[in-house]
Amino acid sequence: GNDVILQSSWEYLMMLDLNLNGIRWRRPMCFWLPIKNKNGRNKSYTPDFWLPDYDVYLDPKAIKNNNQAVNIELWIGYYKKKLLIITNKNLLNWLHVKQHFDL
Repeated sequence: GNDVILQSSWEYLMMLDLNLNGIRWRRPMCFWLPIKNKNGRNKSYTPDFWLPDYDVYLDPKAIKNNNQAVNIELWIGYYKKKLLIITNKNLLNWLHVKQHFDL
């Protein structure tokens, strides 16, 4: 079906604004990072939204720790994709995304 599970109130706010502005979005697939965790398994990082018409990824969140920031930087460097981490609740909107990427 078309049901999507959102994991935070910030994701919900971002989804509402994207829908209000007619912006197509998807939940992206899981991306594997080229580094191993303590158990020897590859680490993963998945942004919360993919805007297929712009090939832009969005991740509304508070950066909780340095490891999370490192994973995000590794993802950007490895996959060479446009990613916007939105760490301010007031910026969870299409206008901010559009201005950030000059779309």
